[in-house]
Formats: sequence, C-alpha cells, structure tokens
Amino acid sequence: MKKGLLSSILALSISLLAIGQETEAVSSSSGAGLVSKKGVNILPEAGEIVLGIDATPFLLYAGNAVNIGGNAAPTVGNSNPGFAVSGIYLKYMLSDNMAARAKVRTDFSSTTDISVVNMATPSPDPLNPQYVEDEVNTQNNDLEIGLGVEMRRGSSRVQGVYGGEILFGSNKMEQTYIYGNSINNENGDQPAIHNSYVNGMRLIKDYSDKGYFFGARGFVGVEFFIGPKISLGGEFGLSYMMNVNENRVQEWEFWNSETQAVDQMYTETTAGGVKSNAVGIDNLDGQVNLFFYF
Repeated sequence: MKKGLLSSILALSISLLAIGQETEAVSSSSGAGLVSKKGVNILPEAGEIVLGIDATPFLLYAGNAVNIGGNAAPTVGNSNPGFAVSGIYLKYMLSDNMAARAKVRTDFSSTTDISVVNMATPSPDPLNPQYVEDEVNTQNNDLEIGLGVEMRRGSSRVQGVYGGEILFGSNKMEQTYIYGNSINNENGDQPAIHNSYVNGMRLIKDYSDKGYFFGARGFVGVEFFIGPKISLGGEFGLSYMMNVNENRVQEWEFWNSETQAVDQMYTETTAGGVKSNAVGIDNLDGQVNLFFYF
C-alpha cells in the first residue's frame, strides 16, 4: 500500500509539474522573491486565505491512471489531523510566515423509522383488523472545532510548518418515540415497536450517547509548492485529549392508576458514562494534504 501511495504521489507531482512548466519558478539570491515566469508569487503572502483538502483521492486517481487501472472520480475531503472524519480546513495568512488556522467538522442527521402495529382496542375484531403507525426519530448532532496558529520556515518551494492548536467538540444522539396507540387503563401494554415497553412503562425519549471533548495539540510538518499558490503537505502532532461521555438518560410514560392519567418518569444509568484522557502522536499514516492559496 505504501508503494502504491508513493507511486501515486510521484505520478501526481509529475503531472502537475508538467502542467506548470510555463510557470517554472525563478528566484532572487535570497529566495524571498520566488516567482513564476509570469511574475506570480509562488509562496504564501500576508492576507491570503488557504483552503486545505485531503489529496489522497487525487493521488489514487493519478496512480490508477499511470497503472491503467479503473479510476473513480476524485472526491473532495479535508486535511484533518486530529479529527476522525472530513470537514472544512481554512487558514488566514497573518504574515508571510504566520497563519491563523481553523478546522470544523459537523454531522447533523435525522432518520425516522416507521412501523405498522395493530390498533389497540378492548375488543379487537379479528375479521377486520385495524392498524396504526409507530415512529422512532433518531437525531445525531456532532460538532468538532480546532483553532490554532501556524508558523513556517523556508524561502524555497519546501516550507517547514509548526505550531499549536486547541480542539473541542460535542456529540449527542437522541431518540424520540411516537406511538399510534394511546396509553390508558383499559388497553394495558399496547403493541409497539422495538419492545419499548418495560414493566408497564414505554419509552418516549432516549439520550443514549451524549458527551464532549477538548484538548491541545502541537504539530510539525512540511509543504512543497508544486506551483504558484498550490502545495502538497503533511503533518503529525503530539496531542492531549480529554473525553467525557455522560450517563444515559431515558424518559418514560405510564398509566398512573392513582391519578387515572398518563404520568412520566426519568431514569439515568451509567451505561456509556465514562471519562478518559489520552496523550499520543497522531497522523503518521502518510496522509497528504492539498492546499490552495487565494
């Protein structure tokens, strides 16, 4: 796999360098004025905005092209050391050699599971069955944010980068149960989905996964400018992370025989509740990032 990734990187670099032959760089003796033949500055400048994406799809695409393999169309992800999945990665050049950086990942999703169950009546008619619908609505809300400062060294196409950032985020999964059959004294436990009745009570809310995390990360890496305002790069870092998963909370409803009305109660369990701390080096898996400077 490493051999394939290296060949892909080489193939993409050769392709991009071939395309950029017309803008081959020339530089002053100090290297500070590294520009293309058309006079475009190659290296970062103060005031520029930077978009970072995961270069892996493009590398694999280029590698497959060289190997005459089946090529799936490239997709755009994000360069996100410290994050589990893709998001948005932006920088703002405070100076030629210093940038503020931010990365954001969000995942807000909602699904509804609908099931048909028998209508509950005191005297059901087996020859004329009637049905109602039960629903389970599941919502997932995940947010991860990273804010940091990046420094860089070097006056050639090869730039060293280093700095630090803070990371924080939250996650929540909530399920809401909606029943077609009302709960009352006559009908007892009603037909319902997911075996949601327990001891005469039925589940109406379930906060099964809720927590947050925060941490700090130092990083070091390198960027190689393959053309004006376009670079390939990668980094790894040392991070400290603290994760807190809260206890599971459930809301139930039941028929209260004393008040002759529907009542509610809450339960809380330690299932899922945990605190953890971790220190480790991340992103040593060869991820390559593609950066665009505007």
